[in-house]
Parts: sequence; C-alpha cells; structure tokens
Amino acid sequence: MGAAAATAAGTGCGLEGAVSCTVSGTGHGPGRHVSQEDRMRKIALVVAAVGLGGVLLMGGAVASVSDSSGVASLSPGSGIPAELLPIIEGAAGAYCDLPPALLAAVLKVESDFDNGAVNPRSGAFTMAQFLPGTWEEWKVNGNPDQGPTIDPADVADVIFSAAHYLCGLGAGSPDAQRLAVAAYNAGPHAVEQAGGVPHDADCPEGHPKSLDRRCETADYVRKVFAQAAAYAADTTLDLPAGDLLARVITFAYSKIGTPYQWGGDGSNGFYDCSGFTMRAYQQAGVQLPRTSRQQYLASPHAAQGDLQLGDLLYWAHDLSDPGTIHHVAIYLGRDADGVDWMIDAPHTGATIQVRRVYWTGYIGATRPFQ
Repeated sequence: MGAAAATAAGTGCGLEGAVSCTVSGTGHGPGRHVSQEDRMRKIALVVAAVGLGGVLLMGGAVASVSDSSGVASLSPGSGIPAELLPIIEGAAGAYCDLPPALLAAVLKVESDFDNGAVNPRSGAFTMAQFLPGTWEEWKVNGNPDQGPTIDPADVADVIFSAAHYLCGLGAGSPDAQRLAVAAYNAGPHAVEQAGGVPHDADCPEGHPKSLDRRCETADYVRKVFAQAAAYAADTTLDLPAGDLLARVITFAYSKIGTPYQWGGDGSNGFYDCSGFTMRAYQQAGVQLPRTSRQQYLASPHAAQGDLQLGDLLYWAHDLSDPGTIHHVAIYLGRDADGVDWMIDAPHTGATIQVRRVYWTGYIGATRPFQ
C-alpha cells in the first residue's frame, strides 16, 4: 500500500511498511520515453542502500545504484521498463542520495511499475500507490520543461513524487533507509510507535503463514531490499568478474541496514567491517582471512587510479605501516560527478551502508578476483 498508508499515520571498522494491498489496473500512464541504447553504466549510490546493505542496496547491495547515490546505474537488462530507467535515475538524485535501485524496488513491489494500478480498498493509485492526501502533499513536477502541470497519469511526475516522499521520510540517509521504506508502507506514525519496523522481531523470514497480516510491514521491507539488491547485482554482469562479482555485490546489498557489531562475522546476524567483506566474498568462493589487516596481505594490490567495482579499500592509522590497518570496505565505483562510492560496516552505532569514499587514512586496495 506504500505511500497510501504513509499519510494515515582490530576491525574498527549500516531501514524498517503495514498492509499489503492487491492493486488492479493495467498500462503505464503517458510519460517520457528516452532511448537506453548504448548507455554507459555509471557508478554511484542505491543502497545508500540499498544499501540494498544500507542497500542494495544494498542494497546495493545494493544495496546498498547510480548518479548521486553510490552504486552502479540500473541495468537495461534488469526487467525495469526501459522508458522508466532514465526517469528513475534522475529522480533518485533529485532530492537526496536515494539509491536508484531502492526507488526502483519500491515501485516494483508496490505495483510492478503499473501506473494504472488502483487499490479498491484504500484508494491508493499510480505505480507508487499514493493515497490522495499523500499525493497532494508530496507531488512534484517531474518534467517541468514540458509544462507546469503535475499529473498522476504522467509517470515522470509519479516517480519524482515518490522519490520526493522517500527522501522526506529519510531514505537519503543510509542508517534510516529501512525505517523510511517501512514508513512508506505503514506510515511514519506506525514506525514511530514501534520504534522501528513494526513487529520486526516477531517476523523472521519464513515465519508461519498465520503471522502474514501481522508481519506485512516486515515482509514488505524485506522484499523491497531483496529486490533492490537484485537490481544492483544486475549492473555487474557485464564486468570482468561477471557472475562471481554479482554474487558479492548481491550479498553486500542484501545486508544494507544491518547493525555493526565489533567481532561480528555474520554468524549471529551482525558484522564488523572485515567480517562483512569476508562473508561477501565467500558467496563467490573466495575465502578471505578474518581481519582487515590479514585481508590486505591476502590479495593482489590495486592502484588508487585503477580501482574497479568489488575492490577492497583499506584505512590505517599509520600509512607507512599496514600493521595499523583498522578498516576495510567494498568499492562500488565512481559516478558521473567524479565521486567514489563504497559499501561497508562502518563502526559501532552505524549500519551497513553505501556511502562516499573518504581518502583520509586510506592506505591502499586489493583485488580478490585478480
């Protein structure tokens, strides 16, 4: 029901919707149609997500996917309607660092990109499933060059309005993305009352069907971030490491929003920086050592000017001494504005997230697939 409900209520090394609704209607409203032929895949944020992940994304993975967000741009082969790709990517960076993969995932889960979708019970409409009141509060003009009107039949207006609302809920902050997605579905008041994703602790993946209604918000959040991670992973398939790298990025984005815990290697559901990178690369059959210092010594080094998606970045207290390395992250690439992005488990109090690379204390990078 998405935006409909929202109106109703040694390793020093980071997001939580109520009633799911069946929608009816077919066809996309008129909007911009931009060719995707020979589009270069940019690198930028999704997963601040995903984080997918924050994302993606990581989501994305991510996961925690393009432009000012922090991961690779959306893939024409992702299953997203081609005419919507440039609109989603443009909308994602218009109001905050919203990962394109996360925005796309919300639209996919809400309506399967059907702008004619209408919920007969709640009155939610458009591919973003806005309630009338939410639409009136958050609607924006997605293509002002074509005139001043804002029309829910115009997919650009709908997608930009959805991005506007998600940013208003806090989806531009990696540590708040799960909560923002939950609020998009259940409403800010429900999230505030629950102190997080409503009933999240009672609703693990694979819970009994008798809990479906109680767990609708937790399931919605899980589904959105899984979809964002898949979109983020799609962008890696034409890269040198291909499917193996996709496994690493998919895993990374799927963990966006997971709290950092010193010493965590995933066995208890939490991660520190090197536990996170170790588990990510295990998905591709690469066994990295446990600590960031050991990981730095375990793979071929990569020059700063030659970084590739999936490289591991390291920070040290003393740049002349690898023995002082204290943090590691996964490199996601550089966006069209020249900003480098990464996904990592930053520190106590943070969550796995997609964020900008910082170079203070940076000592080097490694390439596990080389």
